[in-house]
Amino acid sequence: MANQEHLNKLMEGVQEWNQWREENLTAQIDLSGVFYSGSILVGLDGISYSGVDLSGINLSNANLRGAGFHGTILRGADFNGADLREATLTADLSGATLVKANISGVDLSRADLHGVTLSLATLVKADLRYAKLSGVDLQGADLREATLRYADLRGANLQGADLSGADLTGANLQDAHLFRVHLSGANLVQANLNGTNLQNAILTDADLSSATLVRADLSGATLDRADLREADLREADLRRVFFDRRTDLSNVVLSDEVGVSSSVVDIHWDDVNLAVVNWELVKKLGDEYQANESDIKDPNFSQEFLRELVLDGYQAAVRANRQLAVVLRDQGLNEEADHFAYRAQLLQRKVLWREHEFGRWLFSMLLALMSGYGYRIWRILAAYLLTVSVFALVYFVLGRYYPPHLPLHQAFLESITAFHGRVFFEQFNLDTPQIWFTALEAVAGLIIEGVFIAMLIQRFFGR
Repeated sequence: MANQEHLNKLMEGVQEWNQWREENLTAQIDLSGVFYSGSILVGLDGISYSGVDLSGINLSNANLRGAGFHGTILRGADFNGADLREATLTADLSGATLVKANISGVDLSRADLHGVTLSLATLVKADLRYAKLSGVDLQGADLREATLRYADLRGANLQGADLSGADLTGANLQDAHLFRVHLSGANLVQANLNGTNLQNAILTDADLSSATLVRADLSGATLDRADLREADLREADLRRVFFDRRTDLSNVVLSDEVGVSSSVVDIHWDDVNLAVVNWELVKKLGDEYQANESDIKDPNFSQEFLRELVLDGYQAAVRANRQLAVVLRDQGLNEEADHFAYRAQLLQRKVLWREHEFGRWLFSMLLALMSGYGYRIWRILAAYLLTVSVFALVYFVLGRYYPPHLPLHQAFLESITAFHGRVFFEQFNLDTPQIWFTALEAVAGLIIEGVFIAMLIQRFFGR
């Protein structure tokens, strides 16, 4: 009897609603707090509400567990706080509001939910396969273990949402807002996360294999034990990301076609295996690229602010290269480490120039020219040959005017001995200009030899 009374009350309300819609399209019907049990809207006692137009109806806080809305028009309906667990919602929900509604276990596969508000809603184990959720507000929603395979979530607001254990295989999350989202144990295989905001997201145990994360913001995200095999991370922001030794980076794509990688400054590498990454494709870190791009003029900011901004960018790029070089060297990847250590030295020279440390900058430039900071051994050999050849030519030319006259081959021999500080006074008199050039060559030789020794120590002993 109680159910029949509720049904009668609902039928009267629906009849009034349909009559008012004909007379006044702006009319509203309020059924908030009404109790509906079982399948009251799907043929209870042979009555069916399939195809009923309930646009704009107020069902806030209503108990609609197990209810069926087959083909029902619910445009702009208010389901705030309603209990829709296990309900059937094959309905037109465009513009509907389901804030804090409980939709756990509901079948919404292939549903068009564009424009629906689902913030703080509970959708545990809901079926949202192929659902259209582009631009939908799902902020703070509970989507644990929900099925979102191939769902369209482009531009959706999922800030603070809980997607732990959710199946997002092939889902399109391009440009979605996932700040502080929980994706622990989620399946994101082949998902499209281009341009997605995943700042501080929890991705522990997440399966991101073959996922597309181009230009995604993962700064501060936790990727402990995450599977990133063959994931596309080109131009992604990986600053301050947390990895651990169980994070799988096998064949991950970090660089674009010109060799610029993701931003990696201040990553917590924590023994993650970097040997499985193809570092030969990475010519420059994204941090360095961004630092170079920030060196521009902008009339909207003061010159002092721009200088500080550029300096901060270069310092971050230096830090990124040095951090990566240390981790790579610890894992025995010395050749790869040398590349990034060299890039760090080049960037440090730019920092010195912008800090007006011109003395240190000049010394750094000298080291770069003569040895490539210890990573370009051919330069020190070239500097040696060039110095010996120039001074040999000087001795040969001066010999035409000041005795003794030396043949070219003997002038080379004299230059080699002078370079190493072995000058024989019986060869040149103290009143000839050659003796001064031998002294100058000895000083140059001392500097070059010092740089060479330092380079060998750094190169072969890692000091």
